[in-house]
Amino acid sequence: MNQQEIKNELEDLLTRECFSHKDLAQEIHVRESTISNWMNDVKRSIPADKLLLISKNFSDLKFKRAVGDYLTEMPVIFSENKIYQCDSAALYLASEKEEMERESLDKATVIYFAKRPELVTEDDRRKIVSWTKEFTEEISSENSLLNSVIEKFQINPLELEIER
Repeated sequence: MNQQEIKNELEDLLTRECFSHKDLAQEIHVRESTISNWMNDVKRSIPADKLLLISKNFSDLKFKRAVGDYLTEMPVIFSENKIYQCDSAALYLASEKEEMERESLDKATVIYFAKRPELVTEDDRRKIVSWTKEFTEEISSENSLLNSVIEKFQINPLELEIER
């Protein structure tokens, strides 16, 4: 994310929160002219400490992700209320977390798999939907990890073929 993009993200945040430049200036204890200079002068960037302060003062995950991306110069995966750095180690941890969440539902859910379709209640179905969602998130997380490792270590997909 570049300097102009973070400025655009800040403008979008202010629009979503119905905040003016003046309101923001008061919130972070700077002059309104300072905000105006940050936003309008292409040579000026918003100081990192102020971006962090703004992101802490608003519970806007989209802006928090943008600040993380901008300050670390590392793409961030953003899914619902989960934020992960996009590197192999972080993706591995995210994958493990998704697996643990799904496994915690396994024991409670396995009984529903054995039921005949005509005996499945709406409550059973909701539990299966919840399990399916966790399973899908786990698969997605593992695919992200796999793609990251393949890219990072420049693995040729032919090296991954299973011998039969």
